[in-house]
Amino acid sequence: TKPYVKCCKIERVFEDEYNLLLNHKDFRPKGYDYSSQVWLALWDDHDYGENDAAREYEEKLPSKKAFIDFVEKIQETNHISEVDQQLAAIKDDDSRGVYYSYDYEQKLDSENVKLRIIMMDTRFDRAEDETDIVGDAQWEWLKEQMDGPDDIDWYLICNGSPLLNEGKWVGDGNDRHMK
Repeated sequence: TKPYVKCCKIERVFEDEYNLLLNHKDFRPKGYDYSSQVWLALWDDHDYGENDAAREYEEKLPSKKAFIDFVEKIQETNHISEVDQQLAAIKDDDSRGVYYSYDYEQKLDSENVKLRIIMMDTRFDRAEDETDIVGDAQWEWLKEQMDGPDDIDWYLICNGSPLLNEGKWVGDGNDRHMK
């Protein structure tokens, strides 16, 4: 059987809160078999650390470790997946943010359709002035993902903030408007 893919964006969560979330009755209700489900998660600035923190954030490595530990814990597959392998490599590389991909294939009508899900990290290498929100290494990695095998039919790029953020908004709530 093909795995079911679950994507989630988790905000305002740190190591202790990740553990609370893992044990919350509504996060993964009991009685459901999650063994064929692959969880894909990405972070934004609220679980990365301080609001709008960027590459200079001093606690980014402990935040990264807590986030990856959380994503590893929510995986309940019966095999080592490509996500597990990528997260293990990311965990051991202090210079790399939490970006990874997952290829999902499903038969639709009479054809197999292959989707590459790309999980971006718009915090770890984000410039303080927002001139670049992913960094050179991740741009190169994204190019490689998009230039990947010819059998990919669709690409889904997921990120925790606008990818083409021009930073022209001011104000909050109902008072939010362009500069």
